[in-house]
Amino acid sequence: MSADYEYVKFEARKLLAHCKIQAPPVYLSDICEHLNITLANHALGSRDAALMNSQLTDKVLIMVNPNKIRQRQRFSIAHEIGHYILEHPSVAFSGGDGYMQTPEEERQADIFAAELLMPERFLLHCWAIGKLDIQNVSRIFDVSKKAATTAVNFTYISHPELLDKQNRGYWEISYLLPINI
Repeated sequence: MSADYEYVKFEARKLLAHCKIQAPPVYLSDICEHLNITLANHALGSRDAALMNSQLTDKVLIMVNPNKIRQRQRFSIAHEIGHYILEHPSVAFSGGDGYMQTPEEERQADIFAAELLMPERFLLHCWAIGKLDIQNVSRIFDVSKKAATTAVNFTYISHPELLDKQNRGYWEISYLLPINI
């Protein structure tokens, strides 16, 4: 993963630490409150969510499409928080055309959202307790099966040592964290 993406993941982890989030699922309303971002339901057609950042009034609003499933709404809100934290342009739409965002900014916001909702250290804890599979990750983190699949696959790609059954006892102890799942 490029250094730019590591920076993106670092920013998500930093936000989780500032908000004192210690266990899944991540409550995005708490994060928005911490950031002074207003969340509102608004029919957005095919779009999932929109970030509105008024520099004149210092107000930040994330509008989320209530017609999308809850897990999609959660990922879209986290994605828009990513645009805000990463200081991408002030009007952004999640889903649809990605107004005013480059493909790279969209990728960064997706990586931020995934790390915010499914932090790597929480995924490693799931592995240590035998719950790093699509069904459990989807349920524990309140994310879609698609997002869970990507997270589980990426965890195993990033940590091939997890596949070594001979060393499982060592790795289980290494990844047990003080979180409740």
